[in-house]
Amino acid sequence: MMKLNLSYLIFFFIFNYSFSQSDKFNVEFVSAKKTIKAITTSSSIYKSKNVNKIVVKIKIQSVDKKGMFDPNKISLIDHTNNLRFRPTDILAKRFTNLIPFDKVSKIKPELKRNKDLYNPEIKDTFLDYIFEGIENVNMLFNYGSSKKPDLLIMHFQPKKLRSTTITIFFAYPKNVKTGTLYYGNEKISDISI
Repeated sequence: MMKLNLSYLIFFFIFNYSFSQSDKFNVEFVSAKKTIKAITTSSSIYKSKNVNKIVVKIKIQSVDKKGMFDPNKISLIDHTNNLRFRPTDILAKRFTNLIPFDKVSKIKPELKRNKDLYNPEIKDTFLDYIFEGIENVNMLFNYGSSKKPDLLIMHFQPKKLRSTTITIFFAYPKNVKTGTLYYGNEKISDISI
């Protein structure tokens, strides 16, 4: 009986260790800049006089051979207004191509054409991280039209990656020129725009 329990514990430890390592990444800041005014996410567009589109590049390296990269852990904090922003679009570089992360919604779409976007099983880990005195910003994107709006808050499906450059887009206040980039609770870098 003791041998069986010991074998089970060793197996459990090895399995748990392997699983817990699979989502660990080393993340390195590359660059940040302001880009075009419209914030696009697939077929939706967000326009505002108070918001710029910011593009941030990071390099990621999986601790394991290939890990499950969760882009929902990425956020940009505006310390001027005490706001935390989630990405509006994320692309992974594969050779010379940029591959988008699939978007999902935790709000059930009203339009039938958007039904495939609804996937409550994919956890929105953006909400798992709390920064004292900082408010999360959840932007609604219109996946419909002005006559038939379909407003959704989007997050991303994790992707198996080893080592690559990730391009991240944020809607960010126009009057703010600095911020802090995070992956979960880990600070990646202070940035200037």
